[in-house]
Amino acid sequence: FIAVYWSAIAKVWLLVLANVLIAGVLVVLFINGNSWQQNLENMLYSDEVVLRIDTKFQRILLTKRAAADNDIYSLYLNGHTQFSSSDEHMYHALLVEPAMLVAARSKKILIIGGGDGLALRDVLRWQPDQVTILELDQQMVELFSTEKYADGELINQALLELNQHAFSDSRVKVIYGDAFNSVQQLAENYYDVILVDLPDPNHPNLNKLYSVAFYH
Repeated sequence: FIAVYWSAIAKVWLLVLANVLIAGVLVVLFINGNSWQQNLENMLYSDEVVLRIDTKFQRILLTKRAAADNDIYSLYLNGHTQFSSSDEHMYHALLVEPAMLVAARSKKILIIGGGDGLALRDVLRWQPDQVTILELDQQMVELFSTEKYADGELINQALLELNQHAFSDSRVKVIYGDAFNSVQQLAENYYDVILVDLPDPNHPNLNKLYSVAFYH
């Protein structure tokens, strides 16, 4: 544009200089942006950030806090708290136990969400015949089901121990898909208990999962 309209632009060298400066800023951001983002996250979270994963659907971040008995791990999805290892057992007990207690049978279970395998861990204690998990993010499940190494070090051992390797159970079947749309594919099946373990409705894509239409 500048080359074509060179003679018609007033103070053309000022415009050229501005473009050069902007290009320089973009190059600096390209080179340092990731490290700056990590430094900012380190300041935002009170605990040490030990794992960052950007998936197709969300940013997964794990923090670690040293404690006397066991280190405390906290998982954040897009900056929102998903769980803390110090108290997640209470949340998942209240999610799983009441439904399982009142169900006439507990042989065939569906969990919508629950990619961390923590609700699954509690469900398996009831000795079901089959558990189906409908989860959006495959990388989320892989983080909690498959050993991940970085620089020769196992980086997700604490997470695998937290859900007691629940995904390795032969009774577990994982289906990947959007809960709102994919749940229709499961409508022809019968389940004794259906558990919904999803993040809080803090985004339009999640809001529709807390609707009459979805639960119907």
